[in-house]
Amino acid sequence: MRRSIIPVNAKPFSPEIVQLCSEALRGLTAALKHWDVDEIREVRIGNPIDYGQYSGKEIIIDVRVTLNSNEQMVMELQMYRDRNWIPRSLLYLSRAFDTLEAGEYYDRLIPTTMVAILPFDQFPDTPQYYASNLLTNSDYGYVYSRYLSVNVLSLNRIELATETDRKYGLDLWGKLLLAKTWEEVRELVRADKGIMEAAKSMYAANIAPEERTLYEAHRRYVGLVRDLERQNAEDKEALAEAHRKYEEVKRDLERRNTEDEKVLAEAHEELGRTRSELEEALRANEELKRKLQAVEKQNI
Repeated sequence: MRRSIIPVNAKPFSPEIVQLCSEALRGLTAALKHWDVDEIREVRIGNPIDYGQYSGKEIIIDVRVTLNSNEQMVMELQMYRDRNWIPRSLLYLSRAFDTLEAGEYYDRLIPTTMVAILPFDQFPDTPQYYASNLLTNSDYGYVYSRYLSVNVLSLNRIELATETDRKYGLDLWGKLLLAKTWEEVRELVRADKGIMEAAKSMYAANIAPEERTLYEAHRRYVGLVRDLERQNAEDKEALAEAHRKYEEVKRDLERRNTEDEKVLAEAHEELGRTRSELEEALRANEELKRKLQAVEKQNI
C-alpha cells in the first residue's frame, strides 16, 4: 500500500506520537469510533516508521488499526491543503480495502474506514467537525455498502463537535492535534487518560538527547517499581491462596478424623452390645445344660 507523506509542523504533537505510544493510538481510535477505549482489542501499526532513515522534514505514516468487529481503520494526517485530496483519500481507502491474496475468497474482505484528519474544510458549504461518508444510491439515498467509508475530521471546526463527539473526547483529541504550546497540552491531560499517555510520548520525543537518557532511565525505574509492586501483590495473592488451600485440607482432615472417631465409637459400641449378647447367650446355655442334667437324674 502507498504511504502518505506529510510535513511535520513545529508544535508539540507530531504524527510519530501514534507510533511511539500505543495507548495514544488506542485513545484516538476509540474517540474516532465513538467507543470506550476498553472496547478496542488491538492496535497495530501497518508499516512502522524507521526514524533513523527520515530527514526530519517529512514523515511517512500509515496507521492501521484492527478493531473488535473484524474491521480496519486507516488514519492519514494531512496537514496542508491539497486540491487532489479527495481522489488521494479514495486511492488510500481502496488499497487498504484490497487485502486479498491470490486465490482467496471475497468473504475474507473486511470493512475498511479511511479517516482523514485535516486542518481545513473539505466541503465549506456544509461544515462538520467529524463527517462520515458512505457509498449511497444517488436517487433514493440508501446505503449501497458499509464496507467502505471515508470519515473526515476537520480540525478547524472543533466548535461543531456533536454531543457524541464530546462524550468520547474527540473534541479534546482535535485540540491536542492543534496544540502549539505545552500549556495547552497540560490543560488537556487533566481531561483524558489517553491524552495523558500521548503527552508523555510527546515529551519524550521533544526533549534533548541527554535529557531523554535521564527521562528514559526514570521511566524504566518507575516501570521496574510497578513490576515489583505487581509481583509482590501476586506473591501475596499466591501465599493467601496457598494458606486457603492449607486451611481447606486441614478442615477436611479434621472432618475425616471426626467421622473416623464417630465410626470407631459406633463400632466399639456395637462390639460392646455383641459381647453382652454373647455373654447372655452363654449364661442361657449354661442354665439350659443344668436343667438337662437335672432331668436326666430324675429319669434314672
